[in-house]
Amino acid sequence: MASSSQRTSESFPSAKSTALKWKYDVFLSFRGEDIRNNFLSYFYHELQIIRRINTFKDDEELEVGEPISPSLLKAIDESRFAIIVLSPNYASSPWCLEELTKIIHCMEDTRRILPLFYHVEPADVRHQKNSFEVAFTKHEEKSRHDTEKVKQWRDGLKKVANLSGWHTQRYQTERELVEAIADYVCTKVRPIEMEFSKSAGDFEAFEATRQAMDEVWKALKDDKVTAIAVYGMGGVGKTTVVEYVGVQAQNSGIFHHVIMVVISQRPNLRNIQGALADLLGLELKEETDIGRANRLKKEIMRRNKILIILDDIWERIDLSSIGIPSYDKLQKCNSKVLLTTRRLNVCHSMETQPSIPLNILSEEDSWNLFLKKARKSIEKSTEFYDVARKVASECAGLPVALRAVARALGDKDFEEWKEAARKLEMSQHASLDDDGDVLKCIKLSYDYLDSIDAKSCFLLFCLFPEDDDILIEDLMKIVSRCQQHNRRCQSQSKFSD
Repeated sequence: MASSSQRTSESFPSAKSTALKWKYDVFLSFRGEDIRNNFLSYFYHELQIIRRINTFKDDEELEVGEPISPSLLKAIDESRFAIIVLSPNYASSPWCLEELTKIIHCMEDTRRILPLFYHVEPADVRHQKNSFEVAFTKHEEKSRHDTEKVKQWRDGLKKVANLSGWHTQRYQTERELVEAIADYVCTKVRPIEMEFSKSAGDFEAFEATRQAMDEVWKALKDDKVTAIAVYGMGGVGKTTVVEYVGVQAQNSGIFHHVIMVVISQRPNLRNIQGALADLLGLELKEETDIGRANRLKKEIMRRNKILIILDDIWERIDLSSIGIPSYDKLQKCNSKVLLTTRRLNVCHSMETQPSIPLNILSEEDSWNLFLKKARKSIEKSTEFYDVARKVASECAGLPVALRAVARALGDKDFEEWKEAARKLEMSQHASLDDDGDVLKCIKLSYDYLDSIDAKSCFLLFCLFPEDDDILIEDLMKIVSRCQQHNRRCQSQSKFSD
């Protein structure tokens, strides 16, 4: 019997070609009375909650003789893989055997079938010995007139027993077994390699960002590194970079779980703890900050391979007070911290190694991003081209500024472009953290908003706390009230005139 480690990625169907077909990543087939109250709940939680592997688990037992429902058959057909938990009493259930037969029928490519020999010997499953022999003796007595069905069940068990999978005897604890299975399935369900293309969905990786991401990726794969920092000016794209890298790190299986919280300029300890708890699926009942922190530490240490992203740190923070274990303890559970900050001295005080700079975009990358977001064709050797180049250069290589200005000016005429270039050149904002270039670009994009309603909403949103989550319902109410207020003001103005 081959172990799961002997499988190769070439033996599995391509995720890219089949991604649209599968509704579920995994279909679980199991005998409820053997594992439902202990192993199953832990196993399912690891797959569905911790690893975010979309797993189908049927929670209803069928009566003897009751056919498998169409919805269950559909779930089997729409699952990329099936994990069959072959426990001592699995074969005693006609329903389980019928389910197994359907799995084999639906998944003609048996490389999608993953058996787990749960306290049973593969040979007993293959040859129907011991508890399997007892079960089939009863089936044959009850199904004397349906010998073909019993033969299908026997053939199905034999076929599955010949597949490579996992055996409980090879693992010291069930936790090790579950993590081994989840590790393996995670890499097969999401076999995404870390490749930095010029465009990946909404993410654009330019030369500056590619260099930083290469360094971050190298550090994430280094077992000796526990704390990593990305630093750079406001608006340069630090958050976007770590979000993208975090997704790739989880999808490639390097980390089981990636969680990200915003620290901000004025950290709120309880809010940060609450955000961490929500992302970990943990309910904090402790009343004191210390009690909540200790609970978070225990939960993080209980797990393995967690990447904790702390975004927008302005000064040194005590990770222990938040609930994040020390770097030494994180290393023991193969977990890491990745933070972003504007200040190199924060990297030093947080003792990050390495501290990776994210530089502004090159002139050419800035121009290409600007053109893309403006959605405008601008011919060289024209006055319009010179003005557009001037506008782009005033954005100082900052992606957030380039996007804001390009979108604001995209449909404007030449005179408005010239006026925008003049405003940007003349505008100066005093700022402690080199935010002047960003502020003047945001101010320009605000000035070029088409409606007074949009401007009113923008100003109202500025009153919300930093990084506040605004519910869609609240957002719609704000927009509606802004429109009502502006109409009322316009009506009063006309009446006065």
